[in-house]
Amino acid sequence: MIDKSLLLNLRKSIYLNSKCLLFDAEILFREKSYSSSIFLSITAIEEAGKLYDTLIAFNKINELDQKKFYLRFTNHKLKHLSSFTKSLVDLRSKGGNKKVSKNISKLWGFTVDKVPFRNKGRQQPKLMGIRNDSIYTDVDFGNGSVLIPNGKKKEAYQFLEMAYEVLFSQIETAFGHFWIDESQDIDIKKIESEKALLTKRLQALKVIKK
Repeated sequence: MIDKSLLLNLRKSIYLNSKCLLFDAEILFREKSYSSSIFLSITAIEEAGKLYDTLIAFNKINELDQKKFYLRFTNHKLKHLSSFTKSLVDLRSKGGNKKVSKNISKLWGFTVDKVPFRNKGRQQPKLMGIRNDSIYTDVDFGNGSVLIPNGKKKEAYQFLEMAYEVLFSQIETAFGHFWIDESQDIDIKKIESEKALLTKRLQALKVIKK
């Protein structure tokens, strides 16, 4: 049975796991394991998308369809949509990083027209294709070639940057501002400390991207 107490616990767990995935993606980036870093960055974005869905479920608890809620938790495309919707609104309404907004927009609708968002020779112009290309070996039966993960530093950084923006946009969702329940306190200190942490880590990452 899904109730408000469960959802309140769920939102923090989702945020913390998304942050863990993102930090692991950063470690892989620093170790020059760019393909695996891309995979974990996209996975962090997916995980963060569940925060928005948890928010909607919380505010519509009396009419919640648990099957549909579970579907949104298990459907990669829907999780991408939830993450990018919230992030683009924040980036565009709050004067955020226009480059990141543009990069996210290229993935909007889950269609990507050109590199660096997919490897040359791959035939899956979708975000899930990029995710899978970054972790699995494949074969092109048309020309008999083997396709191996071959992520580049530039695209790995771009996905890290997107993941940071996505998670940053979800901090307030995770710790209180958008929850319609007067009995729940807003954890202002936690919100501010998480914003400061993500900002500091992203700034440090920019130093090593060159």
